[in-house]
Amino acid sequence: NDEQVVAVKNIGGYHLVCNAFSEKAVKKLRELKKRDKKPFAVMFKNSDEVKAYAIVGTVEEELLNDGKRPVVLLKKRSVVAKPLVYEVGMESSFIGAMLPFGGLQLMLSDEFPVLVMTSANISGEPMIISDEEMSAFGVPVLGNDRDILTPADDSIVKVVSGKVQILRRGRGFVPTPLEIKDDFGREIYFAAGADLKSAPAFGSGNKIYLSQYLGDLSHKRVRQEYINTKERLKACFNLNESVVVCDKHPLYYSSVEAKEAAQDKSLVSVSHHFAHVASVMAEHGLDERIIAFSFDGTGFGEDGTVWGGEIFLYDKQKYVRAGHLKSVLISGGDEGARNAKLALASYLFEVKKQMSDEELLKEFGEEPYKKFFDNGEYGLVYAALSNGINTVIQSSAGRLFDAVAALVGVCEYNGYEGQCPSELQYAAENYLENIDNEKIVSVLSPQYVGDSLVLDTPALIKQLLKFKMSGMDMGRLAYHFHKVLAQYIVDASKQLRKENATDRVILSGGVFANSLLTKLCLEELSKEGFRT
Repeated sequence: NDEQVVAVKNIGGYHLVCNAFSEKAVKKLRELKKRDKKPFAVMFKNSDEVKAYAIVGTVEEELLNDGKRPVVLLKKRSVVAKPLVYEVGMESSFIGAMLPFGGLQLMLSDEFPVLVMTSANISGEPMIISDEEMSAFGVPVLGNDRDILTPADDSIVKVVSGKVQILRRGRGFVPTPLEIKDDFGREIYFAAGADLKSAPAFGSGNKIYLSQYLGDLSHKRVRQEYINTKERLKACFNLNESVVVCDKHPLYYSSVEAKEAAQDKSLVSVSHHFAHVASVMAEHGLDERIIAFSFDGTGFGEDGTVWGGEIFLYDKQKYVRAGHLKSVLISGGDEGARNAKLALASYLFEVKKQMSDEELLKEFGEEPYKKFFDNGEYGLVYAALSNGINTVIQSSAGRLFDAVAALVGVCEYNGYEGQCPSELQYAAENYLENIDNEKIVSVLSPQYVGDSLVLDTPALIKQLLKFKMSGMDMGRLAYHFHKVLAQYIVDASKQLRKENATDRVILSGGVFANSLLTKLCLEELSKEGFRT
């Protein structure tokens, strides 16, 4: 039945599978997964089949055919002979492609060369591994009598400027340990990880035993799997930790769990954002003077605010915060991380705060928020911001992306993690495909505020608003934002190189999963003589 969704028992869990050319089947799959917009992965019979739908370079083809069989993010072809239905990838300009990774998948691909194949779980919850739980899902099951002991989601990779990025480390990669340059000596470390995209790890000798991707620890079932995974790794590799390492956030589940488990063991709390940097240093065996950018959604800041757009200078086993995106008051708490209009309202509040009523009217013709909110809608947010109710000071790059996505009109709500930033990236990339040469209108350079290099992000919001009012289209606005942010990174690197005599730059944190931003940064940093 071409319109049927079927569960298939695979390595590390079940997958939900359907015909990639049936709108009805894919819509039914979205209902089952409770997934509105996030793209689905697609399994192709072979790499030639993939090439009919996506642009596949040499490195990408090697990744597709690698024995690990990850999902490889590839740029979609604009014209294909037999297109997949829109509901497979939605607005994404990428397609997540993988090849068969077991005997059963090979048999299926002989009959169906192109299939949607996504993990069988409710979005945000762990992989389903039990026959009983899968049968309750309400779809036909193609199963077997082999028990699944360890849930492992598909690994996801992509290539940016010729370099492989692992976006999710799961099936195929785990439990192979990572070898590092340093040695942990006689101690065995347990690293509890963060609460979002959780993946606990052990360190012993010159190896790191990193778990598979688990997900968000706000879910009770993910928390249970977190505990199970820790114990499984300990038993598998005969590891008994003597040092426990956790995030400095006092309310993270992972941190609370780590502190309870530490008991008489040594406990070390680590800055969330420098941990991003340290992971890159460990991966590449770096121990030198480094300029490091750590951009993500949110994390516990060492000054009591929420960080997420940080620059560090590392030297001789120590680091200092050398710069950041300007800290602004963001409204909405957890909802502020989902509702991009709350982030935009917060930035417009900052713009309004910096200008008189006369200046606002002269520059915009009306209060800027009236272009996006009715008075009642903005009035509540304005009152909350004015009185500091349910607000927090943030330097988050993620919230900046959200605000810009809402401002330019590509997306107003994160139905899945990173939806607004992703759609902002797609809009910019689609714009670039249709032009020969694009120059940005103006650049905002970082300025010193005390000892920190700061990008005035409210000034950037104000600039984008003026460009929008002048008629600049959505794609060009999205590209301009990416270019300005990349130029800030380059300019800050140049300033810090001049002061600290180092040309080594690290880009870390979830924001650099944005391949356009990363590519722009790498290209410009290379032109300026930096090592990345």
